[in-house]
Amino acid sequence: MNELLTVMKVTKRAVRSMFLVLLFTNQAFSQDGYAIRNLSDLANEIQWNKKTSNAAMTIAGSPYLHDDFQEGVVYLEGKYKVDHVPMRLNLHSDEMEFMSKNTVMVIAEPAKVDKIIIGEEIFLYIKKEQKSQVSGFVKQWNDGYPAIITKMQIDFLKKEAAKPYVEPKPDRYERAPDEIFLLLGDGNMERVSTIKKLIQSLGAYESEMQEYAKKEKISASDPAELSAFIDYFRKLK
Repeated sequence: MNELLTVMKVTKRAVRSMFLVLLFTNQAFSQDGYAIRNLSDLANEIQWNKKTSNAAMTIAGSPYLHDDFQEGVVYLEGKYKVDHVPMRLNLHSDEMEFMSKNTVMVIAEPAKVDKIIIGEEIFLYIKKEQKSQVSGFVKQWNDGYPAIITKMQIDFLKKEAAKPYVEPKPDRYERAPDEIFLLLGDGNMERVSTIKKLIQSLGAYESEMQEYAKKEKISASDPAELSAFIDYFRKLK
């Protein structure tokens, strides 16, 4: 009888272990609390749309931040994480593209995206709201808040005929100046126009930040320098 009970306990333990293995095989959790899923599992949930394009090869320039697809990680709806996704950002259409089974797709419902990491770059999708001075995909330069974000854009310009002393120009994509904002933890944002105004928006350590800005010659038009400026501010806290 004791041997039978021992076998039953072992069997129950084995079944329980098998159930846990199956559970975490289907929905493993990363350290940040997101369930790790693959792209095919999420195809219906996120409603990925096939990318169609009639762009002619004669157009000069590129609509992309980076032409090549790079490995990315997508965080969705506060619970899903998708690894190893070939991705690139189309700055002209403001769409995040990815490659699935040799087909270029776009995220049809970007509002479901928490963040996307491609290489070492972080991208957010900001919904168009009354308090938002900018919307669509933006690059986040700091890993945390407050953060510098940039709205990047590429314009499509029509071809121009030749003029005296001026060569003709084809249909082309040209990068527009980036818009730079300070994104605060509560979701509010302020356009970065001057270092003085930025320091005021941060609301603390004014003298230390002024000294650092002067020493490092921080430019209000350089997001990389502004990112380092914000990192310094966070170290003071």
